[in-house]
Formats: sequence, C-alpha cells, structure tokens
Amino acid sequence: MDLAKVAEMDFLPCDARSVRADLVAVYEATTGKTLYPGNPERLFIDSLAAALVKNRADVNISLQQNTLKYAYGEALDLLGTRRNCPRLAARHAAATFVFTASGHEQDVVIPAGSVILVNDEAEFATDAEIVIAQGKSEAQGRATALREGCYANDFLPGQLQKLVTPIAFVVSVVNSTATAGGADVESDAAYRERLALAAHQYTSTATPRAAEYMVRSYDPNIADVAVVHPRPGRREIYVLLQGGRIPGRDILDGVAAYLLGDSRRPATLEVVCLPPQEVPYSIAVDFWLLPAFAAREAAIHHAAEAAVERFIAGLRAKMGQAVIPSQLVSLLHEIVGVAKVEVATPYQAVLPGELAVCQGVTCRLRGVV
Repeated sequence: MDLAKVAEMDFLPCDARSVRADLVAVYEATTGKTLYPGNPERLFIDSLAAALVKNRADVNISLQQNTLKYAYGEALDLLGTRRNCPRLAARHAAATFVFTASGHEQDVVIPAGSVILVNDEAEFATDAEIVIAQGKSEAQGRATALREGCYANDFLPGQLQKLVTPIAFVVSVVNSTATAGGADVESDAAYRERLALAAHQYTSTATPRAAEYMVRSYDPNIADVAVVHPRPGRREIYVLLQGGRIPGRDILDGVAAYLLGDSRRPATLEVVCLPPQEVPYSIAVDFWLLPAFAAREAAIHHAAEAAVERFIAGLRAKMGQAVIPSQLVSLLHEIVGVAKVEVATPYQAVLPGELAVCQGVTCRLRGVV
C-alpha cells in the first residue's frame, strides 16, 4: 500500500470562515437580528468560532490516530498490536576484539564486562570471560556496546584500543572487526511503512510483498528492500541500509538465515540476499543569476550546492530511482535569484535492485544573465 496515495481526510470541517458563518446564520435566524462586525454579539461569536475550530481540530487529530496514514508514537504502536507487528526495538552494536598479553607465566583472565572505550564516544564491554592461555600471546572475544543505538556502528578495525580498567600483563586491546549491528528504535516512518505490509506476514516469501515485510522486520537499520524474480524458483532480495549504506556480508547472511526458516519460504524456492548493484553517474551543473541578485552570489552558490546534495541523497536513499536531470533543474529553480540552469547529466535508468551512486559533482556559477 502506498500511503502517499491515500487521500487526505478530516473527520470534521475546520474551516474558520465557514464555522463563523454558520454560527452567525444560526444566531440571525433565531433572533431576527442582523449582526455587523462591530456588534458585541458578533465579537462573542467570533471568539466562540475560534474555540470551536480548535476543538474540531483536536477531535480530528484524535480520530486520525486510528488510521495508519496519520498515527504516530504510542497510537502507531497500538495499531501495530492489532496487526501482530510490534515496533522494532533498539539494538546494541558489537565487534570482535583481540587482547594481547606479555610476560605472563600463567593464564591471563579478562573478566566479562571489561570496558573498552573509544574517544569518549562509545563504550563496549566484553560479553564473556576471555582467557589468554599460558604460552599464548593473544586471545579474542566479542564485546557489545553498553548503550543501544546506531551511534556505535562503523568504527573501523583498530579504532577501539583503550581498556578502561588495566588488567595485569595485558598490554593492548584492539577491535579486529568493524563495529556493527547497532540500531535506534524503529522510526514512525519506517514502522508505518512496515505496518502497511503486515498483512503479508501470514504468507511465505513466495510473494514479493511478504518477502519485503520479513526483511524489514529483521533489522531496523534496513531502509529499503527490492525483491526481484529473475527466473522461476529463484528470489533475489536486495537490501539497502539507512543513510544509503551498502550492507555488509554479515547483515546479508543474517537476513538470508532469517528468511530460510521453514515458516518463511517454500521448500522449492531459492532465496538469495544481495547488496544493491551500483549504477554510477556524475553531475555537471551550470547556473546563472538574475542581475538584481549578483551581490548574493556566494549565498546562492552555497544554496545551489546544498540542493545538489539533497538530490544526490534522495537518489541514494532508495533503490530503483532513475537519474532524471529535470528534477535537479526544478530544485535549483526553487532558489530565489536563479535565472537559468543547464545540467549536462544524461538521463540514467535504474532498475529494481540497483542504486544510483554519484561519482562526481561539478556545480558552477557562470555569472548573471
């Protein structure tokens, strides 16, 4: 279901002029007196109309919370309970760490809960006791962020090296893998989109909508899903993460394992999880200003660059979006002072499972017309 195509709806009319006119008409019909703008009764009716419009707006908002298009927060959570589709909770990031010891003549024990810090931004604690055996110089184990959220993702190998509490004979600690798996609580927008697919949870991944729902239910970091059926018996599922990030093999393998449950796919269907196929493109923009805005060229140039970045980010946020130069032209013409725009970027088709990825940007202010 495309909620953007659902018509706007008000349960009660909230137009202030019509409400005021109705009240005046009722008063005049009842009393036989004509009300003019300066009449005390008219002023009272005006204030009454304002209060009535506010009350109707409050009623509208309350009633709209029963609909998927408008509900938010706790009201959206209640809609989810009716569909057996709870909001996805926040998750902790984790990584593998290597501990190195020197000069020990017996086993060195790193207790569970030992804290590793990175730049005062994130704290990780070891999941279980780690032992560096006598005669060995190192051992590895998993550690998990103390707080939930995506803030602790994407620390590269080697960036986490500070052990908060020193341990005898332990000379260093370092993460050998990038931190991953952390997620914020599922946003209202993502949860609403998943709820629109929730009716498909009672089928298997044989249907594209069911497959999309199940993939979105695996991890709140998943922003977009494309389901492709290249040939009978094979389903290819392309996954894109929040912020236009390409998922790593660990996430794709986790999605595949989740989908391979007996209750989620027919035995005869091959399900493959893949990262988006990148479709490269470049942007070259020239624009001119109206003469009256020549003095503001620096600010307008900055606004034009920001508009180009929004265009690029919008294409990166969802798979299957074609590169349409006229859309960029429209964005730039929304900037006050821009008179003429020329975009050398050609139209680029992007298929489901493909992602438009910008390889370079040139945005030049050519002067005034």
